Amino acid sequence: MRILKSSSKKYEAVQFDVDRPEVTADQDGVAVAVIVRNEEAAIAEWLAFHRAAGVNHFIFYDDGCTDDTVPLARRVLGQDQLTVLPWNQRLRDAKAERALHSQGLAFAHAVANFVRYRWICFIDVDEFLYPTEADGIDQALAEMDHAECIYVRWEMFGRQGFATTPNHIIPNFTLRYRDPITSPVKGVFNFKCIVNPARVSRAYVHGFLGSDHDQIWSAAGKAFRAGQKRTAAFCEAPRLRLNHYYAKSDAQLAEKIGKGSIGESVFTKAFKSGAGRQDLLMRRVLEIERDTVEDRGIIDYCARIGFDPAK
Repeated sequence: MRILKSSSKKYEAVQFDVDRPEVTADQDGVAVAVIVRNEEAAIAEWLAFHRAAGVNHFIFYDDGCTDDTVPLARRVLGQDQLTVLPWNQRLRDAKAERALHSQGLAFAHAVANFVRYRWICFIDVDEFLYPTEADGIDQALAEMDHAECIYVRWEMFGRQGFATTPNHIIPNFTLRYRDPITSPVKGVFNFKCIVNPARVSRAYVHGFLGSDHDQIWSAAGKAFRAGQKRTAAFCEAPRLRLNHYYAKSDAQLAEKIGKGSIGESVFTKAFKSGAGRQDLLMRRVLEIERDTVEDRGIIDYCARIGFDPAK
């Protein structure tokens, strides 16, 4: 694993080159890699849904959980479905005096060490991934077996009037932001990735690159140049969608603001902590809630596979 260098000390190292590991056996199954920090309130529904949707294994990078997140996950999942790695670390390059972004580093670690899985999905606990037509994530990905790094766009959901977070997310949030492509607010239009770890050459916080550094794949399985992902064509006819429940209630938003960022660099502290972080998150939430449409896609999917999201 090689860290990309920059002359500026104030920016974290967020991109990591990966020397692709040798594949010594057949790759199989779908894994999810996720950073967790005190997700007790949300983890059971998130795990149950994704297991029902075709995920075989969950890789937890434990960023200092002090609640019941990990024990609860162990109770929800079978013993062979969960790997927990301690990841409560803040590392710096001693020479360059630059922080190494812990999330980017975790993602590079995952593709380098879990190559036995055919696919690894890099999503967070407030994001729910589901297929638009297939019965499972695994089936949808099988239709895109040629792809190396699939970028799935966020579908953004706001608070919908909740003062406190309801017990279940899926059945209670049905209004999403209409068109994130047109948003003037930075961070409302973004992607998460699903990758073949054996083909990844570079990992960073919101993206990966494969054997060709200038080629990525849309959620429809079509190949594009890396610079084309922020276009309507790239987002057309997805086989997978990613609901991002960005703010689930007034109380959860306040908690999110206070939680801070995983990063520790001068850049991160300036823009993602204190008043700066509060202003950034509030602008995003108000934009997400400004123009909404009804979206019951994930609810219809649950009905299709016989998964009860209210249990």
